[in-house]
Amino acid sequence: MPNWCSNSLEIMHDDASKLEEFIEAYNNGKLGNHFRPEPLWHNEPLSESDCKKYRYSESCIGELPSPNTPTDDLLYLEFDGKQDLRWRDWRIDNWGVKWDFGRDSGHDNDDAEYFTKDGGKIVYVRFDTPWGPPDKWLEHMETLGFRYLLDWREEGGEEGEIMSDNWSTEERNHTA
Repeated sequence: MPNWCSNSLEIMHDDASKLEEFIEAYNNGKLGNHFRPEPLWHNEPLSESDCKKYRYSESCIGELPSPNTPTDDLLYLEFDGKQDLRWRDWRIDNWGVKWDFGRDSGHDNDDAEYFTKDGGKIVYVRFDTPWGPPDKWLEHMETLGFRYLLDWREEGGEEGEIMSDNWSTEERNHTA
């Protein structure tokens, strides 16, 4: 079981429809995958480097992983039955966390909530992530025109703040 990180995020965008899209993804617990979609792993054949990295048999090269059962979200290699782990490293590299996040992200998010401020120009959300904040995902959000301020705190006591480069001093003073 991971140590959970509590995140309080204030986010803005000049396009109101982007904020509506953000709220919908948040409510679905899919902020990571909505704005930075991961590959469809069942359509991604394993490469030679994948097989070496994850210590799979060389016979796995070119294999398409599949679920063990129709309702299984995890994918496995047919050759040796091992779980395909590419998703985990991709998410950590691209989101900063192992699992998707938002209001309904699989963790007991009793504190998860959202509300808007300043006439809907600022969205404030709270959510939990495993082991740390979604820093890589936030970097990507900035490339999409979002401005943000994230306050995070891990169960172990470590805490911090991540602010987009385009979050102005006026916005910082306005939301404090």
